Amino acid sequence: MGLGFYGFDIIVDVYVFRSGTLQEEIFNPAPQELWMRMFVLLVSIAFAISIQYLLRREQQTSKRAQTAERFLNSVVDNIPSMIFIKDADELRFVRVNRTGEQLLGLTTQELVGKNDYDLFAELQADFFTSKDREVLDSCKGLDIPEEEIDTALGKRCLHTRKVPILDDRGGRFTCWVFPMTSLKQSGLLQS
Repeated sequence: MGLGFYGFDIIVDVYVFRSGTLQEEIFNPAPQELWMRMFVLLVSIAFAISIQYLLRREQQTSKRAQTAERFLNSVVDNIPSMIFIKDADELRFVRVNRTGEQLLGLTTQELVGKNDYDLFAELQADFFTSKDREVLDSCKGLDIPEEEIDTALGKRCLHTRKVPILDDRGGRFTCWVFPMTSLKQSGLLQS
């Protein structure tokens, strides 16, 4: 960049200001021209070094963020309860962990971008949506001790905890779902 400016300055001096020949400007510049060109060259080099430093720091920060995201995704995917995240505006699924895939009998690709009306009967979708809105409007968690849903694998009985964990724009919330059968088997739930 500095050399480019240096060359551009020489060409402007020769052809615009008619201050001499190209050969004179390159090999015998005036003292003030020489100092100005050296200053611009040094500033340009310092600027290039600082840009390289900032780019390297950004790459390192990005790698750390990706590592942290992979770790957190691994933790969430291996939690033995269904966890899903929905967009607060349209109540569409944004993220579902592996347990959720297994519980519902659908893959993440089949769930993400869909809302309850795309997946469940209208009566169930109305119930889920009203509870989602209740959580978002109150900004308080909601515990649903027992609810039955129809999935691709049949009826499931669930204990659901909806929690408003909003992002910086207030646009998402999360939900934890515990299958009742596994809670009954583990002794955490009295029959």
